[in-house]
Amino acid sequence: MADLIEEERKIILDNPFGHSLDSVREALRNTEGDPQGEAWLEAVSELVTALHASRACRWLASRIENRRHLASNLVDIRTRLDKHELPSQVVRPLSQLVLNQASDIDIWTAVIAVVATLNKDTPSTYQPLSWRTFEYSATEAESEVFDEICNSTHCAVGEFHQKYFEGHEWNSRAKEVWQRAKHLYSDIEKKWLHLPLQPTEENVFSWWLGLQNDFLATERAVYSGRPVQYEDPGWF
Repeated sequence: MADLIEEERKIILDNPFGHSLDSVREALRNTEGDPQGEAWLEAVSELVTALHASRACRWLASRIENRRHLASNLVDIRTRLDKHELPSQVVRPLSQLVLNQASDIDIWTAVIAVVATLNKDTPSTYQPLSWRTFEYSATEAESEVFDEICNSTHCAVGEFHQKYFEGHEWNSRAKEVWQRAKHLYSDIEKKWLHLPLQPTEENVFSWWLGLQNDFLATERAVYSGRPVQYEDPGWF
């Protein structure tokens, strides 16, 4: 059984699931009779997505080498689910805890156990005490942003476009934007072209604002025209 340190328990208690797993719980309940079936796998995939979207996930540390956040491990799990590379017996204890409305502590402990099982041959560099909000240097913060760009974008999630765009009223507008912007994305390399080589705040902000101005200027949205100015620059 994976262990949680006191700081992690506090994070989990301060950021509860609330009702965010209710729909996932219902999907699991409707498909639990066939844990090898596509419907059950889809329900588990929805569970992983819900866990990834939770607030606590942003602060829990990864147990895997070269990753800081548990969120990046959940992206790996989702990818293996999409490729049918995740044995049902590995994730079933987690799904049962969700079904039985177990405590948030027990659910996150089970999540970490799944990660540990899937990566049991990978040396751990788990250092939760290094995750402190006010101890970041600019270099560490930039590294975190770059890790999110590389490992937590929707490109790694199967059928993302079909689920969130197809059949919706905004689909035609989104398709038009994509047709105009797709030359900036490489299908071969599976990444956006012309990303800043140095992921500084100024460089990333300039790239992102330029993308918005070029392709989203006519949409119903408001975007910031300048970087955020922190009141206490000593934080970073």
